[in-house]
Amino acid sequence: MGIYSDYKKYDEFSSWDMDKGCRKIVNQQSKSARKLKPKLRRQRRARLQMEIIRNLDGKEQVIQLTDDELIDAYFEQQSRFDEEDVLNILDGMEPKDIEDIFKVSKETFIELIPEIADEMRRSMDKYGIPWEEARANAVTKIIALHKEVKA
Repeated sequence: MGIYSDYKKYDEFSSWDMDKGCRKIVNQQSKSARKLKPKLRRQRRARLQMEIIRNLDGKEQVIQLTDDELIDAYFEQQSRFDEEDVLNILDGMEPKDIEDIFKVSKETFIELIPEIADEMRRSMDKYGIPWEEARANAVTKIIALHKEVKA
């Protein structure tokens, strides 16, 4: 049995107590589960390694990213996906349709994509808003701010 399955065994938290009308802890082995959590975290942390193999001057060179570099790469890729998601709004839309719906030109909308994507991610992370709602709110907010600055 691996650590995960051992942890899962102890992770049966509660059942409904009909007499008291509230949840109560049934599992008496919860202390054991708490002891396993740090061990699980250490194993996850140990897997945060990434190697990049590059051909430099005809030689293969292995570069191992630090944890900070790996996290930076993750957030950079997340940002790119968010920008691509915002750009996908324009798929199949004519420039006239974009101006009618968003009240800005296609070129202006494309310039605002990084700001819209940042606002969308901030809303999702900070407030837990679903991505579609966060994207729609971000588009509205950033375009309104752009119009205020322009005016």
